[in-house]
Amino acid sequence: MGWWSSLGNRISGAVHSIGNKVKSVVKVGRKFVHDHAGQIEKVSKIVGDVAGVVGNVASAALPFTAAIPGVGEVVGGLAAGGKAIEGAARFVQKGAGTARKAEAALTSGEQAYKHGKSAIDQIRHGHLIKGFKEGQAAVKGAQSTRKQIEALRK
Repeated sequence: MGWWSSLGNRISGAVHSIGNKVKSVVKVGRKFVHDHAGQIEKVSKIVGDVAGVVGNVASAALPFTAAIPGVGEVVGGLAAGGKAIEGAARFVQKGAGTARKAEAALTSGEQAYKHGKSAIDQIRHGHLIKGFKEGQAAVKGAQSTRKQIEALRK
């Protein structure tokens, strides 16, 4: 084996190794999103709701407490802080919801791909009816994936 061939094999091996590591990280990330995105979305909604109420109540009380030394500053801080926390929580809620929907669309797409691959294999082996049914499942899965992706764009 020549020097160039050896170098090419090493580069190819390194790229393959990096690809496997990236695949592993993506798999862990998808599992985390699948397991926790719904919970994060619910908790951030609750936090946003509570912070919004605190901000609204403090904003309503601000005109009455502004003249009282010390109290007016605290109420003003609560009003501003409540609104800021509400905004951050809504941002987290939206991000978790988007991640959850994207993971679901990816899973749906993978299932459609598997059905399509199975349909081709069934037809190659002469099982036309099974292949047709798998093809129908692949089309339904692809349509579902398309709807999920369109929902993500909104």
